[in-house]
Amino acid sequence: MSQMAATEILKSESEYSMLPVYQGPSALLDALKSLREEIVNMSSQMEHAKAMEKSVFQKIVDTGLLRALHPKNLGGAEYSAPEMLPLIEEIAKADGSTAWSFMVAAEMPAIFQRFSNHVQSKVFKENCDVLARAPLTPKPGTEKVDGGSLVNGTWPLANGSYEADWFIVAGFVTDKREVSNTGQNSQPELRIFLIPGEKVKKLDNWSSIGLRATESHDVKVENVFVPEAYSAVFTANSPNAEEETAPDIGRVSFYTSMGPLHLGVILGITRAMLDELLELGQTKRPFLDPSIVYKDHSDFQRKIGSMEIRLAAARNFAINESDHIWAAGGKASAMERTRYRAATAYVHDECSKIGSEIFRLGGTGVLYTDSTLQRRFRDLTTACQHIMGNQEIGVSYGALALGADLAGAEAL
Repeated sequence: MSQMAATEILKSESEYSMLPVYQGPSALLDALKSLREEIVNMSSQMEHAKAMEKSVFQKIVDTGLLRALHPKNLGGAEYSAPEMLPLIEEIAKADGSTAWSFMVAAEMPAIFQRFSNHVQSKVFKENCDVLARAPLTPKPGTEKVDGGSLVNGTWPLANGSYEADWFIVAGFVTDKREVSNTGQNSQPELRIFLIPGEKVKKLDNWSSIGLRATESHDVKVENVFVPEAYSAVFTANSPNAEEETAPDIGRVSFYTSMGPLHLGVILGITRAMLDELLELGQTKRPFLDPSIVYKDHSDFQRKIGSMEIRLAAARNFAINESDHIWAAGGKASAMERTRYRAATAYVHDECSKIGSEIFRLGGTGVLYTDSTLQRRFRDLTTACQHIMGNQEIGVSYGALALGADLAGAEAL
């Protein structure tokens, strides 16, 4: 599928304009809502197969979602990252794995901003739907050579690895030439490398408790030469940020652009779990008092009310902070950026707690492997393990609030 997309002939502007993405976020959201039932019906099959259903995947691609964040000069719709939150959230209400796969694919324009405009144009000019994946855990083993780098390493969690046209991997680069010239080791440099999919070996080893259909296998690169132009220093901010023509996605930090999409997954799965519990409460009866339905039980009502308020508060917090940090663009202060990261981590934590409460209230029915509520709980638990949910950011935010001068805060 993606190989066909990679060689697709450039469509006319009239064909592009028919895609919901070009009609605005509301039209795209409606298009995704129309696919919800089909995704729900395929979710169990996809989990058992540990792979995305290609027909479902292609229908979402056909909405134009992958080009939503792309700059207009590359054929994209140039949405803001906050506008992406409800779109990813809608998919997550149907299936966590599908939402995670498209969250990763849709946020690629933010990572590509680290590369030159020329390289971006080479990759995307003819087709914004090219699929790229970015396992960014930095690995050693890459060596600087004349004209570029010789990349080696194995990277975990390469979501959707079997569908990717391109991979972006992160590695520490050493220059052995300096050793021979000066007798001293150079300081390893952290860089990212853009590598064609056919030069990357996919290892079939994704076996997890949740997000099973994301195909997040390890990938291996062996002695692949990457030209200098196809590598970049791995920084939080785009090197193109100060250019007058830079798109908004190139003016904000990496975490600022990623955050709303991640939050969409977390909030969407949690919402789906709560909706399922509301439906369950219509007929489920307490074991010790079968004369009453849960929906009429005051304790159940109180718990539902509490979770509804907490989820709504977390969602509003996420939206408000996302809108604020995006509006600030590249001028956001260290305090503002750290607050945003702390808010993102908070929403992960709060949704994780709500999900655990829902799981307990689901009763013994959630113990069976065909339970939709169990699958969603596992997906949520897995998604919340991402670094975006790291609670340690609260230390940095607290320190800044107390007036500390944190040198690393500028990179957030």
